[in-house]
Amino acid sequence: MRIIPVLPDHVSAPVSLVSVYAAAILDKKNTSTLLRQLSDVHPLDSLSHIKRVRKQTLKNGSYEKAELQIILCETSKVTLPITDEVSVSMILNDDIDRDLLGEPFLAYIPSAPPQTKAQYEEASQHWPTAYHEDKELSRLISGEHFSALDRKNVHTNILTAVRKAEEAKVNGKAAIGALVVDPKSDTTLGMTSSVPGIGENSLQHAVMKCIDLVAHSQGGGAWSICPESCYESVNGECSTDETPYLCTGFDLYITQEPCVMCAMALVHSRIRRVFYIDSHPDGALGSRYKLHAESSLNHRYQAFKVVDLCSAEQQLDHR
Repeated sequence: MRIIPVLPDHVSAPVSLVSVYAAAILDKKNTSTLLRQLSDVHPLDSLSHIKRVRKQTLKNGSYEKAELQIILCETSKVTLPITDEVSVSMILNDDIDRDLLGEPFLAYIPSAPPQTKAQYEEASQHWPTAYHEDKELSRLISGEHFSALDRKNVHTNILTAVRKAEEAKVNGKAAIGALVVDPKSDTTLGMTSSVPGIGENSLQHAVMKCIDLVAHSQGGGAWSICPESCYESVNGECSTDETPYLCTGFDLYITQEPCVMCAMALVHSRIRRVFYIDSHPDGALGSRYKLHAESSLNHRYQAFKVVDLCSAEQQLDHR
């Protein structure tokens, strides 16, 4: 079994680039002077992750020459006349010692700081850049985030969702199974299923029903309990002050990637993590959107796709 994190685009996407003008430093003794002058006239405020100077080895047959190259400015910061050739004097004003520089050239550098080692390695092929490793993110990507016990619990709970879906099939039409679990005690607080396109209430997707079951477990709830649903009451175990807000700190296990409505409901209910098996073309946790990682929302949660389950029970026919 593999547990694959569904990462935000800025973490999983290829490195984006922005164009700049650069030039060789004719005498490396003048590097500090040029850095100071260029920082005053053309600061790289939005590119603080970039090292302004790089060492480059130029090859011409068997001949090699090392030189220092410096970023002059972003191309978007200057307006140049239409011409086949660009000179330093067109780009820089008299506040810069232009005689200390070679002819300008166009370079493409990373527009944002790398978030992962893979992005850092890709970014470094374009221009030297700073990288500060997020160790928790690295553990997520490498699969080291989950302990053996964590993986066992994920496997058990996701298979429970699979069995719930199998039980709920209607005339061969596949169902979706889901359950909400308190990871601290590994207690299932609510479990249910739904069959897409069947039922009187179109809002009662498996996720929505699960959230309502958690509300029932805390003494609330809006819908009546369906035969396919069950919940574990926590009122006898927690005082009112200790009862969490809906799904705060809880995990959802579901056989199919949630839709936009359900993904937003999970935001509002403060879910902690979501584990799903099957992707969906209109899914909101990786396929079409990544609402769980939307920075403009006031709550975000982790999403994981579970693949290669070590059981034949994973074979759900959603065709």
